[in-house]
Amino acid sequence: MHLIVMRHGEAGMHAVDAQRPLTPPGRKDVARVAEAIAAGAPAPEALWHSPYRRARESADIVARLLRQSGSPNLPMVMDESLTPEQDPMPVIRRLQSQPSDSTLMLVSHMPLVNVLCGLLVDGRAGGYPFATSQALVLETDYPAMASATVIRTFY
Repeated sequence: MHLIVMRHGEAGMHAVDAQRPLTPPGRKDVARVAEAIAAGAPAPEALWHSPYRRARESADIVARLLRQSGSPNLPMVMDESLTPEQDPMPVIRRLQSQPSDSTLMLVSHMPLVNVLCGLLVDGRAGGYPFATSQALVLETDYPAMASATVIRTFY
Protein backbone atom coordinates (compact mmCIF):
# COMPACT_ATOMS: atom_id res chain seq x y z
CA MET A 1 0.00 0.00 0.00
CA HIS A 2 1.05 3.54 -0.71
CA LEU A 3 -0.32 6.20 1.59
CA ILE A 4 0.07 9.91 0.83
CA VAL A 5 -0.47 11.92 4.01
CA MET A 6 -0.86 15.68 3.56
CA ARG A 7 -1.43 18.53 5.96
CA HIS A 8 -3.83 21.23 4.75
CA GLY A 9 -2.51 24.55 3.44
CA GLU A 10 -2.05 27.72 5.46
CA ALA A 11 -5.35 28.80 6.98
CA GLY A 12 -6.75 32.20 7.81
CA MET A 13 -8.75 33.31 10.79
CA HIS A 14 -12.30 32.46 11.80
CA ALA A 15 -14.07 32.47 15.17
CA VAL A 16 -14.87 28.77 14.65
CA ASP A 17 -11.74 26.65 14.12
CA ALA A 18 -13.48 24.20 11.77
CA GLN A 19 -14.45 27.11 9.49
CA ARG A 20 -10.97 28.58 8.96
CA PRO A 21 -10.45 29.01 5.17
CA LEU A 22 -7.24 28.66 3.22
CA THR A 23 -5.33 31.88 2.64
CA PRO A 24 -4.32 32.82 -0.94
CA PRO A 25 -0.71 31.72 -0.23
CA GLY A 26 -2.11 28.52 1.30
CA ARG A 27 -4.05 27.78 -1.90
CA LYS A 28 -0.94 28.42 -3.98
CA ASP A 29 1.22 26.13 -1.80
CA VAL A 30 -1.34 23.31 -1.91
CA ALA A 31 -1.50 23.57 -5.71
CA ARG A 32 2.31 23.50 -5.98
CA VAL A 33 2.56 20.40 -3.78
CA ALA A 34 -0.35 18.72 -5.60
CA GLU A 35 1.42 19.24 -8.94
CA ALA A 36 4.58 17.70 -7.48
CA ILE A 37 2.58 14.74 -6.16
CA ALA A 38 0.94 14.27 -9.57
CA ALA A 39 4.39 14.19 -11.19
CA GLY A 40 6.25 12.14 -8.58
CA ALA A 41 3.99 9.88 -6.53
CA PRO A 42 1.73 6.92 -7.21
CA ALA A 43 -1.73 8.05 -8.31
CA PRO A 44 -4.20 7.73 -5.44
CA GLU A 45 -7.38 5.74 -5.93
CA ALA A 46 -9.23 7.78 -3.31
CA LEU A 47 -8.73 10.99 -1.36
CA TRP A 48 -9.96 11.02 2.24
CA HIS A 49 -10.21 14.40 3.96
CA SER A 50 -11.23 16.05 7.20
CA PRO A 51 -14.57 17.88 7.28
CA TYR A 52 -12.82 21.07 8.43
CA ARG A 53 -13.00 23.81 5.80
CA ARG A 54 -9.23 24.24 5.32
CA ALA A 55 -8.75 20.50 4.74
CA ARG A 56 -11.78 20.30 2.39
CA GLU A 57 -10.48 23.24 0.37
CA SER A 58 -7.00 21.66 0.24
CA ALA A 59 -8.48 18.33 -0.84
CA ASP A 60 -10.54 20.05 -3.55
CA ILE A 61 -7.41 21.67 -4.99
CA VAL A 62 -5.47 18.41 -4.86
CA ALA A 63 -8.31 16.43 -6.46
CA ARG A 64 -8.75 18.96 -9.27
CA LEU A 65 -5.06 18.84 -10.16
CA LEU A 66 -4.79 15.05 -9.84
CA ARG A 67 -7.86 14.62 -12.03
CA GLN A 68 -6.26 16.83 -14.68
CA SER A 69 -3.08 14.74 -14.42
CA GLY A 70 -4.54 11.33 -15.11
CA SER A 71 -6.78 10.36 -12.18
CA PRO A 72 -10.14 11.43 -13.63
CA ASN A 73 -12.25 9.21 -11.36
CA LEU A 74 -10.65 10.17 -8.04
CA PRO A 75 -13.35 9.85 -5.37
CA MET A 76 -13.26 12.18 -2.37
CA VAL A 77 -14.42 10.91 1.00
CA MET A 78 -15.05 13.18 3.98
CA ASP A 79 -13.96 11.38 7.15
CA GLU A 80 -14.74 12.65 10.68
CA SER A 81 -11.81 10.63 12.05
CA LEU A 82 -9.37 12.96 10.25
CA THR A 83 -10.00 16.03 12.44
CA PRO A 84 -7.03 17.46 14.36
CA GLU A 85 -7.32 15.87 17.82
CA GLN A 86 -8.71 12.47 16.83
CA ASP A 87 -7.18 9.17 17.88
CA PRO A 88 -5.34 7.79 14.82
CA MET A 89 -6.25 4.17 15.57
CA PRO A 90 -9.64 4.31 13.75
CA VAL A 91 -7.77 5.65 10.70
CA ILE A 92 -5.24 2.81 10.90
CA ARG A 93 -8.05 0.24 11.26
CA ARG A 94 -9.82 1.72 8.24
CA LEU A 95 -6.57 1.58 6.24
CA GLN A 96 -6.21 -2.07 7.22
CA SER A 97 -9.54 -2.82 5.54
CA GLN A 98 -8.25 -1.50 2.19
CA PRO A 99 -6.59 -3.70 -0.46
CA SER A 100 -2.86 -4.09 0.15
CA ASP A 101 -2.03 -2.88 -3.36
CA SER A 102 -4.04 0.34 -3.04
CA THR A 103 -2.82 3.93 -3.02
CA LEU A 104 -4.74 6.34 -0.82
CA MET A 105 -4.33 9.99 0.06
CA LEU A 106 -5.34 11.64 3.32
CA VAL A 107 -5.66 15.41 3.83
CA SER A 108 -5.78 16.27 7.50
CA HIS A 109 -4.26 18.37 10.30
CA MET A 110 -1.56 18.56 12.92
CA PRO A 111 -1.30 16.84 15.34
CA LEU A 112 -3.14 13.92 13.70
CA VAL A 113 -0.78 13.65 10.70
CA ASN A 114 2.25 13.73 13.03
CA VAL A 115 0.89 11.05 15.35
CA LEU A 116 -0.41 8.85 12.52
CA CYS A 117 2.88 8.87 10.62
CA GLY A 118 4.86 8.30 13.81
CA LEU A 119 2.79 5.22 14.66
CA LEU A 120 2.96 3.80 11.14
CA VAL A 121 6.68 4.43 10.63
CA ASP A 122 8.24 4.18 14.11
CA GLY A 123 5.56 2.55 16.22
CA ARG A 124 5.34 5.60 18.48
CA ALA A 125 3.27 8.75 18.41
CA GLY A 126 4.93 11.83 16.95
CA GLY A 127 8.25 12.59 15.39
CA TYR A 128 6.80 13.76 12.07
CA PRO A 129 5.93 17.45 12.33
CA PHE A 130 4.34 18.68 9.12
CA ALA A 131 4.58 22.16 7.66
CA THR A 132 1.38 23.41 6.06
CA SER A 133 0.88 21.82 2.61
CA GLN A 134 3.56 19.19 3.29
CA ALA A 135 2.95 15.60 2.23
CA LEU A 136 4.70 12.31 2.97
CA VAL A 137 4.42 9.19 0.84
CA LEU A 138 4.52 6.03 2.93
CA GLU A 139 4.84 2.47 1.72
CA THR A 140 3.69 -0.55 3.73
CA ASP A 141 2.62 -4.12 3.11
CA TYR A 142 0.02 -3.80 5.86
CA PRO A 143 -0.67 -0.55 7.78
CA ALA A 144 0.25 -1.29 11.39
CA MET A 145 2.63 -0.02 14.04
CA ALA A 146 6.17 0.43 12.69
CA SER A 147 5.23 -1.12 9.34
CA ALA A 148 5.73 1.79 6.94
CA THR A 149 8.67 3.47 5.28
CA VAL A 150 8.78 7.10 4.17
CA ILE A 151 9.64 7.01 0.48
CA ARG A 152 9.13 10.64 -0.47
CA THR A 153 8.42 14.06 1.01
CA PHE A 154 6.77 16.96 -0.81
CA TYR A 155 6.95 20.58 0.45
